[in-house]
Amino acid sequence: KQVGGGPFRDDILNELGIVHFQLGNRTEALSMWRQALTFNPASFRVHLNFAQTLFKGEANMTKQQLESDRKEAVDTIKSLLALRDTCEPHKQVGKKKEIVPPTYCKHLLKKKNKKEFQQVLFDGYRFMGTVQSFYEKPFLTETFYKQALKMKPWDQQIHILLAGVYEKMQLFGQAKSYYKQCIKLGTKKKKSKKKKNKEMFKKTKEQVVKEAYEEMDRERMASICKERNQKLKERMKEWV
Repeated sequence: KQVGGGPFRDDILNELGIVHFQLGNRTEALSMWRQALTFNPASFRVHLNFAQTLFKGEANMTKQQLESDRKEAVDTIKSLLALRDTCEPHKQVGKKKEIVPPTYCKHLLKKKNKKEFQQVLFDGYRFMGTVQSFYEKPFLTETFYKQALKMKPWDQQIHILLAGVYEKMQLFGQAKSYYKQCIKLGTKKKKSKKKKNKEMFKKTKEQVVKEAYEEMDRERMASICKERNQKLKERMKEWV
């Protein structure tokens, strides 16, 4: 009860929303997340859960209600991305003047929160790109995916998504370049046996296992990109 009205209330409401969602109670989950955002509009952990659930909708919804929920979902993600504009103005184009960010930015940019905040922003840009793709707005889709790519230029999934956008726009050369970059990111870098053994010695068992799975995932994504790039080549031949 002491914490319920204190500074961690939004995090508690977020967790309650997740529990309700996992139990299949969408309405109660949305209620928890809406309360959390009302209590703390800068609660970045809540925005994405709330928006994704709203946008997905549920069975037996009226078209009007679904459209209303989706509009609220988009507005919610816009609010999330606005936190970056406010708290990291130095990263925005054309912002040259020294701007003092609001006090809540200190919490978002603390070392223990910053990494998670950046991940949520990345997911927010990617989600907005997917939403614009759903509404068949390729130029806006491209804009949001590129914002995500700036944050994680090594993310192969974003390269695939952008390549798909350019294929739909029939900009095959650009699509091909993103597939190639995806393949390159998944190509294993060769190391000398001595250097490899030295690095292995310094790592814990958990780190070795984690890196092995990450490498497998990169190779799998590269394989997908190779396959799609080949299909694109065949498609380009038809246009010649």
